[in-house]
Amino acid sequence: MLNAVYLLGNDYVIYVTNIINEIRLSLLKIFNQVTIMRDLESLGLKTKENMFLWEENAEVHPHLKACYPYGMGKDNNFNNLAEYCWQVYKKSKFSYGPMRIGRASDLWKPEILAKYCIAKGDTLWAKHTRGNILVMDKWAATVNDAWVLGGIHRYADFHLMSYLSPGNLWNYECAYHIVTAREILGLLNFGYEMTRQSNTIILKCMRRDLASNADLRAYASLMKKEAALGTSSINKLLTEPVKGLYRDIIQNPARR
Repeated sequence: MLNAVYLLGNDYVIYVTNIINEIRLSLLKIFNQVTIMRDLESLGLKTKENMFLWEENAEVHPHLKACYPYGMGKDNNFNNLAEYCWQVYKKSKFSYGPMRIGRASDLWKPEILAKYCIAKGDTLWAKHTRGNILVMDKWAATVNDAWVLGGIHRYADFHLMSYLSPGNLWNYECAYHIVTAREILGLLNFGYEMTRQSNTIILKCMRRDLASNADLRAYASLMKKEAALGTSSINKLLTEPVKGLYRDIIQNPARR
């Protein structure tokens, strides 16, 4: 009798575990390590070159380095990029609450980071951190895109933490989109709309079908088209939502 109860209890644990695993797999079916590597390869990023545009240091994070028990290969740049994309995607996808986008100077403030368990020196490699803000030791456009996609795939709200002004969207000296513009353009393309609550601009998911199908390839294709438009690509971001406070900021640059 006791053996029967034990087996029943053991079967129940296995049953519950299987359900949990099925749920996690269903959440990940949209995007996983395989699809990330496929997308990166299709974008022509499978090279021997270092593809990070900014690095805190040349070495990868110790957490990732420990995942290579037999040591890291000399030409491991593609795998490293894929791992960073996957890490920020997971953190973003499995977090909760609104995502925060904007300039680093407006986001990386102790009082804001503390809300997401991110202390000084922490990155999203740390288990206790939440992925609502992107804080990593290396950065590339595709890493940023993967992080945004994590929030998109859970249909999260995105709160804009920087002023919606031309200087926060376009680098006029070097002629390229600032990452804030890249984030907003991606969201609008994948089914989001800009709304305004008090003095905060929030991007909300209105088309879950578009959000669910978003991937790195579509994101890169979008930004290639937007880059070809130059400064005109940010005009649509400055028209409808720019009212009151934001119009005043744009018309009076000295107040930025």
